[in-house]
Amino acid sequence: MTLVQGAGGNISVKTDKTLWIKASGTWLAKAMSESIFSAVALDCVRARIALGQADPASAELLDISPHGLRPSIETGLHALMPHAVVMHLHSVDAIALGVCEDGMARLSHRLEGLAWAWVSYVQPGQPLTEAIRQALGHAAVDVLVLANHGVVLGAESVASARLLLDNLVRRLRQGPHQSQSPAPAANLEKLRKLGQNTLYDPAPHPRLHAMATDLRQFAIATAGTLYPDHAVFLGPAAIELRSGQLISTLIAERAHAGLGPPKLLLVPEAGVLIRNDLSAGELAMLECLALVLSRIPQDASVRYLADTDVKALLSWDAEKYRRHLDQQQELPSLHHRAHSLP
Repeated sequence: MTLVQGAGGNISVKTDKTLWIKASGTWLAKAMSESIFSAVALDCVRARIALGQADPASAELLDISPHGLRPSIETGLHALMPHAVVMHLHSVDAIALGVCEDGMARLSHRLEGLAWAWVSYVQPGQPLTEAIRQALGHAAVDVLVLANHGVVLGAESVASARLLLDNLVRRLRQGPHQSQSPAPAANLEKLRKLGQNTLYDPAPHPRLHAMATDLRQFAIATAGTLYPDHAVFLGPAAIELRSGQLISTLIAERAHAGLGPPKLLLVPEAGVLIRNDLSAGELAMLECLALVLSRIPQDASVRYLADTDVKALLSWDAEKYRRHLDQQQELPSLHHRAHSLP
């Protein structure tokens, strides 16, 4: 959960002239039980990248790929990395530092001695591929920190990639910040009353409620969108249920504005209400958001995605496809809802 959530993140391996990469919308957690990797012609993908094509991979999909799977939307960055093994991870520690206005400075001492580079936020897909192409053109790097997104690392073997990953995890590890008192417990009775006869239930894990009971986390969560999967699976920012406001009224106001019911509602000083029809992927992204918020340094100024960035993500066909696949996943069980957060 701290490295990959739901259908987020991707890994690849280069063999001869073939790039094997996780298919879009699939879960790395299922790699041992399902065929989730697509094969593309590496040289052809790189040639399409050089031409600036928005989708350098789909036309180069090889027949040995499982039927019906699309290559990851991040195939371009994997093809550009010269390493045999490449991992793109949505590390909650990396995201928590990468959303800080001074994130590059905060990372400089943590990553000292590693061949690394900082990549400012751009939209995933072709814009990110181009930004990484430019970063790789300046120096040989094994680690890329993507602002408001995650990390990419490369190595020449699975074993060396694992060693680099373990090293990176140790350097980035923060854990929830303890400089202030723990967040107050949720007021479950109030949440149940507010959610009665609606499609909203109290969030299933105590730590999720800190998004509303901790004043700093609440302020950050309701002020904007922090990273791509935040927008894609949970929607822009988090919505506050104001004092005295009925959920039915809030939903009606949103419907009038052409918006659907929000995935989650933050009730100040009481806790979090979530829709009872959240998919497994949406629940995983909710848990990711809680972990990220708990790790953002207390003294940091936060950088959010611009509204134009969020709109571009939500209207992008590649992300619509991922959301469609997510909705096909089996709804998480009550046991999973209560115990999935580490």
